Amino acid sequence: MPFRIALSGINSYSSSLRSTSNNIANAGTTGFKRSRTEFSDVYASSTGSGTRVAAVENQFTQGNLVFTGNTLDMAVDGQGFFRLEDNGTTVFSRAGNFHQDRDGYIVNQQNQRLTGFQADASGNITGSLGALQLDASGIQPGATTRIDMGLNLDASGDVPGMPFDPDNADSYNHSTTVTVYDSQGSEHELSLYFQKTADNTFDVYGYSGGSQVLAASSIHFDDGGQVSSPSAPSEISIPAFNPGGGAADLNITLDVADVTQYGSDFSVNSISQDGFGTGQPSSYDISGTGVISAQFTNGQSRVLGQVALANFTSPQGLTPLGDASFADSYESGAPLISTPGSGSLGLVQSGALETSNTNLAESLINLKMNAYQLLAQVKVIETAEETIGSLFDATA
Repeated sequence: MPFRIALSGINSYSSSLRSTSNNIANAGTTGFKRSRTEFSDVYASSTGSGTRVAAVENQFTQGNLVFTGNTLDMAVDGQGFFRLEDNGTTVFSRAGNFHQDRDGYIVNQQNQRLTGFQADASGNITGSLGALQLDASGIQPGATTRIDMGLNLDASGDVPGMPFDPDNADSYNHSTTVTVYDSQGSEHELSLYFQKTADNTFDVYGYSGGSQVLAASSIHFDDGGQVSSPSAPSEISIPAFNPGGGAADLNITLDVADVTQYGSDFSVNSISQDGFGTGQPSSYDISGTGVISAQFTNGQSRVLGQVALANFTSPQGLTPLGDASFADSYESGAPLISTPGSGSLGLVQSGALETSNTNLAESLINLKMNAYQLLAQVKVIETAEETIGSLFDATA
């Protein structure tokens, strides 16, 4: 009986030794989750008969986050697993060392594709779940439809007293130019001229390509220097005009709500327009909630999708597959899939990786303890062998 009891200890602590050694070997493996060997005692009737391994369970405590500067590297800060497609099979992992393959898919070193919620052509996230692909195509141009102006027109300026002439700087008080875009993404200069016609009143003119596109349109101010007319919304519509080159007519609205008339020099505080030319992807951003956006060379951005995370009722029930990945099982329960930051799911940290949660100091201590336990079991066998040998000698 002592031999069998000691043998059960040798088998059990050998298993624990393998588990601890594996933890140490993977101390540098991204997303690795250490395992723990759990023992239970064995009884035959009322007599102890040794020990056995009850389970070897992965411990899903949070590993440290190490920042890499690579946008596609991702770490889950909190609960949850990345959901990956592997040739029709779904696996789960905490390892987020991803890159872009030749087809634009976000993949790991095993070419498993990261999955998420897809975005439509307008950048709206849908409920469709699939492999995330970074679209490398350019963005179509957008024609200018609106110009927002934040100007100050000098209230102390004189009325020119002559007809407006864009070629005669004495016939107007101020001017500024803004670049606008047509339907093909070509740039055009729109020049705006402001002529004071009376106290608290300025006329604005518009020219593009050497032609007048906006005749005199009045802006009236109250005694505090704020726009009183056109009344809210304080807008002036430029009649549709064709910029040439085969593009569609431009229909532009001037927002003059932020134009003021104070007794100080003319100034352009802000001026913006909503058009843009063609652009190519220049970089990608991933938010904490997993939303992936492409930034384009024309200053525009577009949402491409959103990373999906999965959680389980019992993560310890997941089946380890190697390569820091797991498969769901009956014991783990079905995956609960949602967006990062929702429910119990953690957030996604872009440009970072989660390190192994192996505690080297603790593992080395466990390694020694397992070795001592194995030596103790061997000592039991040696003692039992000596005792039995002595009994045989005594009865010989």
